[in-house]
Amino acid sequence: MPAWLKPGTAFLCLALAFGLGFLVLLPPFQAPDEPFHLLRAYQISTGQWGETLEDGRRGAVVPGSAIDFFSAFQHVPLKPAAKVSREEILSFRERPLDPKATRFIGYATALAHPAWPYLPQALGVGIARALDLPVFYLLYLGRLCNLLAWAALVFVAIRRLPIYPWLLFLLALTPISLQQAASLSPDALTNGLAFLLFAGLLRLRLAPDEGPKLAAVVGTMALGLLLTLSKFAYGLHALLFILVPLGRFGSRRRRILGLAIFLGLNLAWMLHALRSGGDPARSGGEGRLLALLQDPVHFFEVGLDT
Repeated sequence: MPAWLKPGTAFLCLALAFGLGFLVLLPPFQAPDEPFHLLRAYQISTGQWGETLEDGRRGAVVPGSAIDFFSAFQHVPLKPAAKVSREEILSFRERPLDPKATRFIGYATALAHPAWPYLPQALGVGIARALDLPVFYLLYLGRLCNLLAWAALVFVAIRRLPIYPWLLFLLALTPISLQQAASLSPDALTNGLAFLLFAGLLRLRLAPDEGPKLAAVVGTMALGLLLTLSKFAYGLHALLFILVPLGRFGSRRRRILGLAIFLGLNLAWMLHALRSGGDPARSGGEGRLLALLQDPVHFFEVGLDT
């Protein structure tokens, strides 16, 4: 089989081709919460990992030009009749960033996410800042780095899958998956990590038994912890590690100890996120959990309706 017909290589070619198409054709800030993801990425690129409080509001101090940039396109979301012209977008290509002219803006949506899923976007924003590029390029270089990070994770996941790699190929190339990857959303890295973790678990479970693979188990567990750190609700995936065969651990004692530590760390982070809001639970998650407990039937009705 030619190299370009192998699932991993074929995915990489199509993901980059269509991903770049989404990156360019998707108007600025039309992905969910993308304005706030830009501000969060800018914060992290300058070393500001935490939040700023002003008058009781959570937010950040960022260049006013970045706020003006996304504000110019806020008439479009949820209004199909509203359009953005090419001239409107390109008008920001010459507008300087002016990093010293800062303003405070309150936002809780992006701050609810941990910082690390913003590292690819922050790299792109950091490159734009280092080159003193106009504010326009913060968005597109951030999108580009996010797309490349996602594509790399999924490429490795497809290569590591012991069975049916073409199924993951198709799933990863669905339009919504590509749209997320080509935006500033931290979900791109989270989704790529989930694919890689899934591939690692299947490899531990289904690949020919070659004796103990403790290093592979530990590495896959590390991926699992990163996924839980991305979104605490994904912590339940830790239960899948019970399916890893005993032989991969080397002994029953190692298996029990390893699973206990791994499950304990996942549970600890989930509880911490619920209590402190270090996760999207901060933006209403506790209320949704309470609604589920109080009226589970209505919760599933809403799910069916959507």
